[in-house]
Amino acid sequence: MRLMTKTLAATLMAALLGVAGVAAAPAAQAAMANVLALPAATSDAGAAQEVRYVNRCRRVMVTRRDRYGRQVRVPREVCQRVWVGPRRGPPPRHRS
Repeated sequence: MRLMTKTLAATLMAALLGVAGVAAAPAAQAAMANVLALPAATSDAGAAQEVRYVNRCRRVMVTRRDRYGRQVRVPREVCQRVWVGPRRGPPPRHRS
């Protein structure tokens, strides 16, 4: 399960237990299991994709000085957080 689904389930369970009391816990758990078993109405298997920020690293050569003061070129990784997923905002306009 996703974190949001677990959080939602825990919040709803806490609300149900707070209103109905401890005696209704088994019924609430059964009801929550039925709700979580149903697929989302808007889910589309073909459209589901991972969208997130990821670290993309590349190796660059930088100049450093060694202990004797001489310049030495050494490799270093430079990482950036990059959005992976569909474009956000309006589509790009074509220039003619």
